[in-house]
Amino acid sequence: MTIEHKDIPDTDRHEPKGVSIAVANSVYVANGAAAGIWKKIGSPQLQGISGDSGEAGKSIVSDGADGFTFKKEAIYGTMAITNNAVTYSMTAVADTTFNTASQFTLLTGSSFPWASENLQDITFSTNRLTVNTAGIYQFTTYLNIGAFPSISSKIALRYLINGATYSARKPTIKSSGTGAEGQLVGTGLVSLAANDYLQIVLASDATGSILIRDANVTLHRVG
Repeated sequence: MTIEHKDIPDTDRHEPKGVSIAVANSVYVANGAAAGIWKKIGSPQLQGISGDSGEAGKSIVSDGADGFTFKKEAIYGTMAITNNAVTYSMTAVADTTFNTASQFTLLTGSSFPWASENLQDITFSTNRLTVNTAGIYQFTTYLNIGAFPSISSKIALRYLINGATYSARKPTIKSSGTGAEGQLVGTGLVSLAANDYLQIVLASDATGSILIRDANVTLHRVG
């Protein structure tokens, strides 16, 4: 009587050849010549994974559920101002403690000629950086101030997410006197969803013109 292999009960089927001497967590790896060995998966075998579903610029990482997933290796982007000579007129905010975030002004226009640099999975438009992938991003910025609105004015900075959510902290710098220059620096971690965008806003406790000679805003995904 002929019995199809598919009809043999599981209890009567044998394990794959060589399994009796295979070490735990090993798999059978074919050599391409009708033979093979039982072994732990090595880097050459990962070629099969990337060939099936991989994408350039991604790494394979544990998904925390006995499996793997692909993650983009590097996500970063910068917008910058370089050698600017155009001043911007600022009006003193009512809350000179800078605790009222809505009084901060968006840095945009001809006085803030932002340009993109080194974009990888982040896009730039006019005055904003937009992320394409959700994650925790390191935010860093500096503003080289060539002139303050007044000889004793203070300037504060925040970042703004999606035109609505302001950073809680506000790095601040104070003019040291006539002809003073300075650098306003900010850094931190921010959680962003896909398509969230970040902008820079500024506030002054004095009315007058400010000059931002150079500036740099960078986002880099760290988790």
